Amino acid sequence: MLFKTIATGQLFPGLYTVNCRYVNFYIYTDKDFIFCFDAGTGQRRIKKELKKINISPEQVTHVFLTHSDKDHVDGLKLFTNARVYMSKPEIALTEGKIKRSPFARNVIKNFKCRTLNDGETITIGTTKIQAISTPGHTPGSMSYLLNDHILFIGDCFHIEKNTATTGKNFLNMDMERQQESIKKLAQLKDIKIVCTGHTGTSEYFDSIMEKWQFKQ
Repeated sequence: MLFKTIATGQLFPGLYTVNCRYVNFYIYTDKDFIFCFDAGTGQRRIKKELKKINISPEQVTHVFLTHSDKDHVDGLKLFTNARVYMSKPEIALTEGKIKRSPFARNVIKNFKCRTLNDGETITIGTTKIQAISTPGHTPGSMSYLLNDHILFIGDCFHIEKNTATTGKNFLNMDMERQQESIKKLAQLKDIKIVCTGHTGTSEYFDSIMEKWQFKQ
């Protein structure tokens, strides 16, 4: 199976996942702030799933996008009160300067966001979010490390048979860079949970990354 998502619900206190059939996005709550990591697809579906965790789209204060593929950004229209973040290199895709493929574009109309650079850290309330550049799937794909222990990677890798993999080749714009990005993430320490876009989560980061950890 290409994708294996997980049901909407709480993963840890304050950490939730939202199921959009073939993709998950994630929510973290911190007192007065509600953060989304990606925005999912299918606005009616998103509204329905958010009700299960007692969150309304208007409550979301910040959205951090891992990349600009439609299944990760379609829900943005619902989060009308949120400030949106994305990596600087990904903007070329959203503006149509680079094609996603010969037959597809990732243009987002009327899109406004704050751009982030590799290694940049933002603190909002008591929540710290570090941006980690992980290109390959798209030129500006970015992962996010929350409070040093929770990692959101979008489509940087899939989890298949308890191992991180690049996923299907045709989905990635630059396979060599994709592999380098996985190796980069494999060097992280003390990750309590890693959250993927299409293959669920894992609390065994060191185990799923083992084959990547010593590749230079």
